[in-house]
Amino acid sequence: MGADVRLEDVARAFRGWRRDKRTKGIPEELWARAAGAAPGAGGESRFERSSVITGRLSGVDDKYGLTEITHPAGTIWLAGRAGPIGREVRVVIKATDVTLSTAKTEHLSVRTTLAGTVAGIETGDGPLASVQIDLDGHGKLLALATRKAIDDMGIGRGDRVYALLKTVALDERAVAETAP
Repeated sequence: MGADVRLEDVARAFRGWRRDKRTKGIPEELWARAAGAAPGAGGESRFERSSVITGRLSGVDDKYGLTEITHPAGTIWLAGRAGPIGREVRVVIKATDVTLSTAKTEHLSVRTTLAGTVAGIETGDGPLASVQIDLDGHGKLLALATRKAIDDMGIGRGDRVYALLKTVALDERAVAETAP
């Protein structure tokens, strides 16, 4: 599958993985392959770049209408309800919705912070850089930033980073239950 992957292509890949456990890779890796995950792939739109993170529904904040998903790298907050507590789910995160920090942050409106290590940075001749993050515990997250931001921050392979995600950027309709 190429860079112009459609959601139905990814769904087909997931269904195939669920039927045949011999298929190489976990769902997060299948998504990356389906989405043409080689950063900077020819003609690929930065708005199509996404990651899939697996976590467990762990709580609901009824006062604010938020759902809490736990992951070893941190807590993911979703607007609205995403299913019953205890269920394992996958969340799609667009690379353009990720902001990077080299320090834990406070006093921001951002509710989700995921900790990890830079696995690689790919740049080209253009203004953007693609940063792959190995999240604490499990999973990979892709973030897009300007090359200038990466250079100014001094981020390199092996560095500790924090991925910041606005709750309003995550689509609770795109949360999928994992196979039993």
